[in-house]
Amino acid sequence: CTARAFDFMILLDASGSVGADNFEIMKNFVANMLSNFTIGPDDTRVGVISFASSPSIVIPLGSINTYSQLATAIRGISYTQGGTNTAGALDLLSTAFATARVSEGISRVAAVFTDGMSNDAAATVQSAQAVHNDKITVFSFGIGTGVSNAELVAIASDGQQGCIDTITTINMFKAPNFNLPLGPMSSLSGPLSCGSKHCNCVFIEAAAANIIR
Repeated sequence: CTARAFDFMILLDASGSVGADNFEIMKNFVANMLSNFTIGPDDTRVGVISFASSPSIVIPLGSINTYSQLATAIRGISYTQGGTNTAGALDLLSTAFATARVSEGISRVAAVFTDGMSNDAAATVQSAQAVHNDKITVFSFGIGTGVSNAELVAIASDGQQGCIDTITTINMFKAPNFNLPLGPMSSLSGPLSCGSKHCNCVFIEAAAANIIR
């Protein structure tokens, strides 16, 4: 697909199990990933939600309109620790996207980065379904060895709602540790079945430091 503008919310897991060093790696990955997009008020607009026991909008959607300033702000997000309230973070998307350009036909996209199972799996699935029903395209990134594949599949859209620049060609990955580049989904044992559709899931057994350089 061709590059196009979209409104993009990134959800970062800042729970205690992530660890301060790994949270820095996660932020650096996101900052590097965003270098692939044209950031600006008339192009792709970005916001960030950080979540642990409670979610918080740390960068409002479209509040930063240059890539360099956005990357600096993302790298400056504080690590909070706590639980993994993924459902709360997903619920906050409706507020985070309040200024989205839906009336202009601009897609709303979210990427969820989490290191493991949420505090309440049933609530996470319910919240994810509400986000899907609101026609927000969601990508899920699993980081670490404690990731629930079932939750990542539930969080992610089915891949048929549209395509987003370079991300949609990268569906599922793994890496044995934080320092190695990611391998394809075929390297996973027992690949997940998503029917005839491609799930927007990314599985990483340690970290997402090298998906996009």
